[in-house]
Amino acid sequence: MKVIRRIVYGGILYAFGFGMLSMLNTLVFFFVSAFIFTLGEIILSISVTPFIVNHTPASHRGRMNAVLPMIMGLGHTLGPLGMGTLLKTFTIENGWVLVGIVAGISSFFMLWLEKYDHRMA
Repeated sequence: MKVIRRIVYGGILYAFGFGMLSMLNTLVFFFVSAFIFTLGEIILSISVTPFIVNHTPASHRGRMNAVLPMIMGLGHTLGPLGMGTLLKTFTIENGWVLVGIVAGISSFFMLWLEKYDHRMA
């Protein structure tokens, strides 16, 4: 399976798993949701690095390996701050819907990218 297709599937699992948290609030569905988005996380964790390596010129791979943790760290910093700000106004259910929608839209864009980039391996 192509790396980008695995990323799409992982994102769909994220969208479905996190989206479930907004609609189903029993303990059983919480564990089912956690299982689903954990599968997505596993798929993404083994797919994102090969995707980045395959799309970075050999002369820039060292730079990417240095900069990428800072970019991801910025997301880990701004994500909770942004969601915390939104949760002051909206309910937690709306927050999970937003996370599911963002994951779904991101998966769609990765699928769209696959159609237009013929180097995907």
